[in-house]
Amino acid sequence: MKDESKGIVIYKEWAPLIYAMSEAEKAAVLEGLFRLSEGKPFEVPASVQGAFNFFMAQINKNEEHYKEICEKRRAYGKAGGLAKASNAKQNLANASISKQELANTSISKQNLASVANNNNNNNNNNNNNNNVNTNVLTDKREINKEKSTKRFTPPTLDDVKAYVFEKGLNISADHFYNYYQANGWRVGKNPMKDWKAAARSWAARDDYKAPQQAQGYQTPKLSAVQQALSELREEGAL
Repeated sequence: MKDESKGIVIYKEWAPLIYAMSEAEKAAVLEGLFRLSEGKPFEVPASVQGAFNFFMAQINKNEEHYKEICEKRRAYGKAGGLAKASNAKQNLANASISKQELANTSISKQNLASVANNNNNNNNNNNNNNNVNTNVLTDKREINKEKSTKRFTPPTLDDVKAYVFEKGLNISADHFYNYYQANGWRVGKNPMKDWKAAARSWAARDDYKAPQQAQGYQTPKLSAVQQALSELREEGAL
């Protein structure tokens, strides 16, 4: 992930996770965030890999939102520039017509022509304003339509791991990712629309609940970082 903006966003809700880390882990996580934002590979300690993936997922989401805003601003700027150019050409044409009529008509005819020209100019300006407003509304509708029909983007393995860790889903992120990567991210015969919903559906299946129901199964102990994430989920912060 190479960030096109000039910085990365750090959220206050990360504080419990950072506090639970050792000084070495904090330094590794901070260095990893900056290196990956520059498009450089970096590995953090396994003890904080889940929290780090969670941080990167939020940073990537923020970057996508930033790109969408930039695209909208470029679209609006282009529409405004075309409208100004059209008005300037129309004004030059109207001025040329007025000068020609002054040279070819008498004072009385000139006055009549001026009245007619003023009415025509008002009508032209109204038509131009209506055209500009129509073009802007059309551009807005196209942008909203494109946003509503946004194509599905398959997640990366890190995205899946971060979401499984964030929601505490009892599934194998690798198994889920490899399965749908192999079948082209389809649900039955239809293209997938929401991979997060699919992950939650997997977690609800009996075969992923079975290990917890087996005799003698013990829930593995959580690390300090995992415990902090669990507490945030219980409080509704995640």
